[in-house]
Amino acid sequence: MNAPDYERARSALAFIPPDDRNMWVSMGMAIKDGFGDDGFDLWDTWSRQSDRYNERDARDVWRSLKAGGGITLGTLFHEAKARGWRDDGTYREPPPEELEARRRQAAERAAEEDVEERARHESAAARAAEILAAASGDPATHPYAIKKGVPLGPLVRRGLWSQRGWADAFLVPIYSGDEHVRSVEAINADGSKDSLKDAPKRGGFHPLGEIRGASRVLIAEGLANAAVGWVVDGSPAAAAMGKSNLLHTALAVRKLAPEGEIIILADNDLNVPREAQDAARAVGGLVAVPELNGRKCDAWDVWTERGAEAMRACVERATSPGGGDDPQDTVARLAALSPIEYDRVRQTESDALGVRVTTLDAEVEKARRKLAGDGNDTQGDGDEARCLRTVEISIESKDPKQQPRPRPQADILIDIGLHVSKALFCGDDDRPYAVIRDRSEVWGVASKRFREWLRGCYFTLVNSTLSLRRWV
Repeated sequence: MNAPDYERARSALAFIPPDDRNMWVSMGMAIKDGFGDDGFDLWDTWSRQSDRYNERDARDVWRSLKAGGGITLGTLFHEAKARGWRDDGTYREPPPEELEARRRQAAERAAEEDVEERARHESAAARAAEILAAASGDPATHPYAIKKGVPLGPLVRRGLWSQRGWADAFLVPIYSGDEHVRSVEAINADGSKDSLKDAPKRGGFHPLGEIRGASRVLIAEGLANAAVGWVVDGSPAAAAMGKSNLLHTALAVRKLAPEGEIIILADNDLNVPREAQDAARAVGGLVAVPELNGRKCDAWDVWTERGAEAMRACVERATSPGGGDDPQDTVARLAALSPIEYDRVRQTESDALGVRVTTLDAEVEKARRKLAGDGNDTQGDGDEARCLRTVEISIESKDPKQQPRPRPQADILIDIGLHVSKALFCGDDDRPYAVIRDRSEVWGVASKRFREWLRGCYFTLVNSTLSLRRWV
């Protein structure tokens, strides 16, 4: 990063109000083009001067910004010069009266924008009501409903979606916390999805069953997952229609069911999504995580492959979200993911930890090298040295002062494999297979799911203080 340019940008930003959203985004693009992710702190600090600043929004927008789009630091300097900044090294902060005038103007603009936004939302709600009133098709026979195969509730509709020119759309009414329709989500016959223009998104949800005053409410990201919970558990459910809306939906549901138990039916992305944990934590709720052979899955997947009883058991196993991961636990968990899986979550995880993406990348890579035996602390060369490298595992002992003793990684994997397998055998195709003890299933030893699952067991063990007696 060019330090002089960084300081020039900092001084120039002092002359640009961050209250206009278009200008705010443009300056973010300019800073990202000039400094990459290292520029976030500069942009975020400047953004906080606005009364409309929202930390989550700022991070979401920053992630979406792309460098090389034609807006550069030159754009930033041009805007600053137009407002009185001089690029001669004699930088000065605007006087207090000018800053106060800017804040006053920003507050007035914010009030005007709020009025305009309310008007747009009211217009969208009126259009939603018209769309639903005109829908006369049978939603139960729509391709989407047939594919899902689970009752999707009495409120869905089927009809025209003129916004995208769809003649046969599955229509999902979206309700606000006051139980009025505020928007519509449309699903085309080919699975494409669309949302009503100008309608509010946060806090809107699709209800299945009577939520007000309920003793238990299930909340899921999507409609089919919420419907599965509603059908198998018998409790009312709410579809947040997106992971980012889980928290806002949970808050809205809590107002409708102040004494009820709230369970978030999380998607299993090989971890518990932070959005699900945050939603449950905000309302004192629980998180239910579906499980399907160590694969990524959701409630609908479990219901489809294992049936209602398996999903019902998943709901009953719901647990408290806890207080969040320790940073080292998070790094260990991320190190266990494949490169593709890690790339999908690295930005979200770095935001949650409050660190730069590059910092998290370095820590995860360090953890991977350490666990794979390729770290700089490994003595010797080649495969023999890596195989002989040891990791520290706590062993139960009657003597509490006994120090942990090392075990070779290969021995740990063998112990786990022997414990979890009822039998290892060679099939007719001359390939090895394992009968999994706690699943009563046969997996190929070379299969991706067996290797991922075994790897998960291994990383859980070596990154915890659990005794090996849990495994052997």
